[in-house]
Amino acid sequence: MTVEMYIVLSVLVAALVLWVTEWLPIDLVALCIPVVLILTGILQPGDAVAGFASTALLTVAAILVVSAGLTQTGVITYVGAQIIRFSRGDERRMMLLVMLTMAVFSGFINNTAVVAMFLPIMLGVAKEFDISPSKLLIPLSFASILGGTTSLIGTSTNILVHGLMEENGIEGIGMFEITPVGAVYAAVGLTYLFFIGRHLLPDRGTVTSYLGDAGNPRAAGQYMTEVQVPAGSKLIGQLVNASIQRSHPNVRLLQILRAEAVYWPPLEQVEIAENDIFLLKGDVNEIMALYKQEGLELIPGLKAEAVRYAARDMQLAELVITPNSSLIGRSLRGINFRQHYNASVMALQRHGEHLRDELPTIRLRVGDVLLVMADRTEMARLMTHGEFMVLEGVQEVVVNRDKAPIAIGLVLGLIALATFSSLPVMVLAMVAAILMVVTRCLTMRRAYASLDMSVLMLIGGAIALGKAMDQTGTAQLIANTVVESVGGYGPQVVLSGVYLLTVLFTELMSNNAAAVLMVPIALSVANGLGVDPRPFAIAVAFAGSAAFSTPIGYQTNTLVYGPGGYRFTDFTRVGLPLNVILWVVASLLIPLFWPLAPLG
Repeated sequence: MTVEMYIVLSVLVAALVLWVTEWLPIDLVALCIPVVLILTGILQPGDAVAGFASTALLTVAAILVVSAGLTQTGVITYVGAQIIRFSRGDERRMMLLVMLTMAVFSGFINNTAVVAMFLPIMLGVAKEFDISPSKLLIPLSFASILGGTTSLIGTSTNILVHGLMEENGIEGIGMFEITPVGAVYAAVGLTYLFFIGRHLLPDRGTVTSYLGDAGNPRAAGQYMTEVQVPAGSKLIGQLVNASIQRSHPNVRLLQILRAEAVYWPPLEQVEIAENDIFLLKGDVNEIMALYKQEGLELIPGLKAEAVRYAARDMQLAELVITPNSSLIGRSLRGINFRQHYNASVMALQRHGEHLRDELPTIRLRVGDVLLVMADRTEMARLMTHGEFMVLEGVQEVVVNRDKAPIAIGLVLGLIALATFSSLPVMVLAMVAAILMVVTRCLTMRRAYASLDMSVLMLIGGAIALGKAMDQTGTAQLIANTVVESVGGYGPQVVLSGVYLLTVLFTELMSNNAAAVLMVPIALSVANGLGVDPRPFAIAVAFAGSAAFSTPIGYQTNTLVYGPGGYRFTDFTRVGLPLNVILWVVASLLIPLFWPLAPLG
């Protein structure tokens, strides 16, 4: 191994660790990659940043705008309303209709956008018909992933592989070239979910699903939050056991922070002082009662008079941080959330866990769920915000239905021209994106908001790393290791191994990064075997979308993680068998449609 190989492998391992652990934002890590490669002399500056202007990245960006145009015109919400009408509250019928609809939509629209639109609809339906959201949201996400494998533009993974194939002198993926295998792939996955997977789903409700039923035993969703004792509070000078614990026995006082001192249980005989910060845990109704009756401040450091709601106007709702939100990586204090949105954050839930750290300083991530309190007017404004989804009571977002025929026509035109013309998909996608704005299906502000910068930065950084792996021979080294390990069993077994390795990468970091990093390795493996590289690239495309076992491998999984009340293991229990089944399906079908023929 050369010094350059050691450097590239070190960057690869460091990037993987940081992406998996989320110690740093994924887009920041992606931006660091080309900088490190330039400073170490592995790549020239032009080569290192070329990924940020690649055809693959620009195509993904254009498709995001096109998808936003289609969702903004109300097509998806209309279909959601029809699903509600036809299902008539039957859980099995609703699950089947939702999965089929998601699979069809996701074949032609960015699946993250589709899930973001359907998520509040499904939560509203779940509440209306008393169905646990956890029974619907994993199928919602998985069906969108499966549907994305049925066409070139169904998922960014396919577009990236298509672009990288062209950059390596291989003909790109046709619009419907992968449809026959993708249709079988999706059909097998949906069949598993409907007949087997749904029995493995947990039966849990979100907090807002039961806000109106304090006596319901399922309403015991425990939230953790911090409150501060303001000046003039009637609690000052009282003992904890004579005030809070006696009046609110269902709220647990876990800790008292006083200046630099920390008081731990038992706290019954501690005398309450001005500016004490209480770390509390309890169900939402009890926290609400504590806030209203005792005059406590919900967020330390902010003045109580900043929020004055009449009790009759007060509402609670859950906000989910969306993938393209500008709030990602910022803290509540840095955003000045209460003043900016006229709403109070009562608690924060991440990946099913309630964070113990001081709420104002926590940096927000995709999928974080904020429990907020606001009056009806401000809550209505929050519903139209693009930074997050408001889940409580939301059936529909503000849309421009008059432009729906135009948006549908633009998408159909994109598909037709990409299928029958010789124009590059990137050009067609960019034209469609421009026309979405010109025809006013989408405003420029919405178009910019639809660009998921964290994903685009991730793609650009990963392309730089993939280029470095290719130029230094690191990809060939990894490929040789794979060939030496299983090459003796034949190309089909090696293909199956490449698929499996891509799935592993996908589950641990993201579908886009896995696809970009695995394409040079897959092509090198094919070169080492002396066979057509096309089936290996196709295998990476399918495997790059097979993120079913963890909630972090695909953005749609991350989106439903908090709102569904899921735990990490729920995805593994439902998704791991699906991964195994689809591994077998892909290993058998891909060589049939793209033969592993020796190179001439």
